Amino acid sequence: MFKSYFKTAWRNLTRHKVNTTINVLGLTLGITACLIIFLLVRLEFSYDTFHADKDRIYRVVGQLSGTTGEKRDLGYVTTAVPGTLRREVSGLESVAAFDNFFASVTVPVPGRQSKVFGATKPGEGASPIILAEPQYFDIFHYRWLAGNAATALNEPYKVVLSTTEATRYFGPQDPDNWIGRQLIYQDSLRVTVSGIVADWDGHSDFNFGDFISFSTIDHSFLRDDFEANNWNMWSATVNAVVKLAPGVTQAQVLRQLPDFGRRHIKLPKGYGAAVSLQPLSDIHFNERYRDTYSRKTNRAALYGLAGIGMFILLIAAINFVNLSTARSVQRAREIGVRKVLGGRRRQLVLQFLSETLLVVLAATLLSLGIANPRLSVFHSLLPPGVRLDVFTSSTLLFLTLTVVVTCLLAGLYPARVLASYQPALSLKGQGIMQLNSRSYLRKSLIVFQFAVSLVFIIGTMVIGRQIHYVLTTDLGFDQDAVVIIRPDRDDPVDRRAVLADKIRQIPEVRMVTRHMEAPTAARHSGTFIEYKGACQSVGHLTAVLAKIEKAWKEVYPNRKFNYSFFDETIAKLYEGERKTARIMSIAMAIAVFISCMGLFGLAAFIAEQRTKEIGIRKVLGATVTDIVALLSADFVRLVVIAIVIASPVAYYFMHRWLQDFAYRVPMSWWIYEVAGGGAIAIALLTVSLQSVRAAMANPVDSLHSE
Repeated sequence: MFKSYFKTAWRNLTRHKVNTTINVLGLTLGITACLIIFLLVRLEFSYDTFHADKDRIYRVVGQLSGTTGEKRDLGYVTTAVPGTLRREVSGLESVAAFDNFFASVTVPVPGRQSKVFGATKPGEGASPIILAEPQYFDIFHYRWLAGNAATALNEPYKVVLSTTEATRYFGPQDPDNWIGRQLIYQDSLRVTVSGIVADWDGHSDFNFGDFISFSTIDHSFLRDDFEANNWNMWSATVNAVVKLAPGVTQAQVLRQLPDFGRRHIKLPKGYGAAVSLQPLSDIHFNERYRDTYSRKTNRAALYGLAGIGMFILLIAAINFVNLSTARSVQRAREIGVRKVLGGRRRQLVLQFLSETLLVVLAATLLSLGIANPRLSVFHSLLPPGVRLDVFTSSTLLFLTLTVVVTCLLAGLYPARVLASYQPALSLKGQGIMQLNSRSYLRKSLIVFQFAVSLVFIIGTMVIGRQIHYVLTTDLGFDQDAVVIIRPDRDDPVDRRAVLADKIRQIPEVRMVTRHMEAPTAARHSGTFIEYKGACQSVGHLTAVLAKIEKAWKEVYPNRKFNYSFFDETIAKLYEGERKTARIMSIAMAIAVFISCMGLFGLAAFIAEQRTKEIGIRKVLGATVTDIVALLSADFVRLVVIAIVIASPVAYYFMHRWLQDFAYRVPMSWWIYEVAGGGAIAIALLTVSLQSVRAAMANPVDSLHSE
């Protein structure tokens, strides 16, 4: 029985190739968008979910308040907090301090030139290097391939490496062969490898690979920058994590922290500071607590992306519903014959659902074929690690649910409509009356499609204008020919001063200044050198940069010269907004394209249904323009209704988005006019392709049978 269902379904689908192509292509785009968004959302929500006892792990965070009552949340603490917590606060099974270390790495190679790996700078991505207390491995569990977890970090000048880092430094070897090898951090900190751990299989914001023993600080030049008992040194690189004892709740520990802060943190009158705990599951999503290692993502943005994917798939399903119900009159006699011959309504519903299932399966297979190429195209919009592996349980479950839900969403209503036709009326050719009774639903679905598309269009325009505004508006200072040079964080002060003096001696350089961070920095934990050059086109600037690089090489002969332009750092501040704009643009293009495909199919069907009417009108003197206007008018009215619905919805969401900017563009009325006019133009162009063809047909061909 089921074999006959699919055989009949295949024949019907191949008979109406245009409709089938529109449905398959639309659903392919919708399913692909949903699949890519699913892979992205799944990855983001998987961060740090694989740890044993993850519900008992917390990060120690701080909060500073000023005289005016403003508060600033910090993803880090002062240097004195971790050790004092361990001694004075009950309910903690383990406390571990760790310090981010943005340093270059030198690998001594006997008889050959040493290999040098440059340092990652704050704000450029997580550094794999930390100075960690031994308790770090009590809180975060690793699989040890060599060395002893209990003793590996007990002594100064020791380092534990992940397999990725060890392979990067020494090349592929047996883990035991890496034990005893030496590394030099920051030119002079020589340490010995004491342990090797396997890389985590899951995604984590604590994705470190070099674990230098914390006691090294007190025995090296690092103690100059790391005051172990300083209660007022809120440094972005100083971190602490704790694991609560079994049965202890977060609230029990938090009750002890206000008094803990009052006892130890002494600030001038009017200022306040507090210490708190942040759950491990909150670190990846909470943008209020800034640090130097985690990659933040917005939970609301992920839900928004999921919503965009579902809307795109829904628009594609609407095409299927519209085209299926519109063409149902052509199958009225088929349904009547089937019912007269004993076909039951349930069997007819299954027959039509089998057609939908074939289309959805074809679209799903095409989506699987194009998903990975699309991932590579959009790699700049996606976090590292997003990839398609079909045979994971979560992916298979998602694909199964997508096929089932899409099949029911797109096929159940048309199947019920087709199966409900009365055989007596169908065999008399009166199915058109039932078709007309469904036109209101079809029109409503078209309005919904274009309303969603218009929200995307308006959103894309507003986001694009805002980004252009913040990048081109006068910020009150000169951005041109300002360059930032970044020595390593722990570089000696006198060496940075020597570099600054050498740069000042270059005639084309107008000004040099040293400071902790550039004005655009999101955090203040490193040392930057900024200079402003009075250069005259691009050739002069290149020559000046060459002279500055020469000065750099005189001070840092073994380090690569890196620099950035100040205006580029300003642009990076809005990288997230740029990604949002690109995602909205892609969603807009897909939504509009799918909606237009549906209009194209409906216009073709309506033109076919009104062939004789068009022929009579032409014989009576109607022009091509008259016919096109007649066939297009209904669709234009539906788009106008969509504009009326979409405009306030788009205004609400875009107005809320703009509130995050201190300086923002107004929501000008012309945006809605341009978006609405564009939507009408697109709809007219789509419908006109079929309308003109119908209007140009010879009326003799359509009326000869009369």
